[in-house]
Amino acid sequence: MFRCAAWSGMAAFAVLAVTACATLPPVSKDQSFAALGGGAVAYVYVPVKPNEKLATGFLSTLTSDPSAIVGRTDVAYLALFTDGSLRAIAEGSYPSSFASVAFPRSKGWTRQKKTGIGAWYENGSAAAALPGNRIACFALGSNGALPQMLTTLRSPSNIPAVPQTFVNDALHAAYDGSISVFSPNPEPFVAALLGPEVTLPIDSATATLTPAGEAYDLTLLLSAKTERMARAVLTLARLAAPQGEFSASGTEVTLSLAGIPAERLAEFMKFSYFMNNLQ
Repeated sequence: MFRCAAWSGMAAFAVLAVTACATLPPVSKDQSFAALGGGAVAYVYVPVKPNEKLATGFLSTLTSDPSAIVGRTDVAYLALFTDGSLRAIAEGSYPSSFASVAFPRSKGWTRQKKTGIGAWYENGSAAAALPGNRIACFALGSNGALPQMLTTLRSPSNIPAVPQTFVNDALHAAYDGSISVFSPNPEPFVAALLGPEVTLPIDSATATLTPAGEAYDLTLLLSAKTERMARAVLTLARLAAPQGEFSASGTEVTLSLAGIPAERLAEFMKFSYFMNNLQ
């Protein structure tokens, strides 16, 4: 049922990606991350153009025309939550148009408006907004998230959703097309990869996926609570991914894995999120 909602919502987002209204001034990277809100299981920064194949593969289960999103989007900020909900902010080239074209009443969209943040549109579990000619916002399965996202974009929050070091590292890594992921709660991903019976004493995880031809090179940094726990994580990680290269320093464990095919990575992303619903 959630996949059906995701399909219809992202189909609308595809239309959103080619229709926008210029009312919001340019926003900073910090504002975009903050607007996604706190409490997510993972935050993702995606430079879309260098990762078109991966993005298209992932979106192909959500919309019949993923190129409508991928083709016009430069950068995407994503937040994934344990209840299966998703929030996204996109930066790209979105020509001005009437919102009624993107969100017609005949398709179930209803227009909402609030003083100070402007208008947005709702359709079941999906909500979307066109706050600027280079900004598009989307929320799926997050009740009331869209208005809060718009509020934060206009009045930046003092409490960042992600560490500043991650923002800086993500922007630096994007120069070579790398995708950056920060997870303050990696347990759902561990369950998806190793099974629900496996737990790891990890505080947080940061991953970088760097394009390498038709594949990706993964660098995964796992932060444990103590050095003893880090050694335990290192042992378990070596068993789980014997083909990887590992190192440990203090409470941190690093895994490097080269040559992951883009198709395999896209399938894992679909499986771990939509089939397991991050629970």
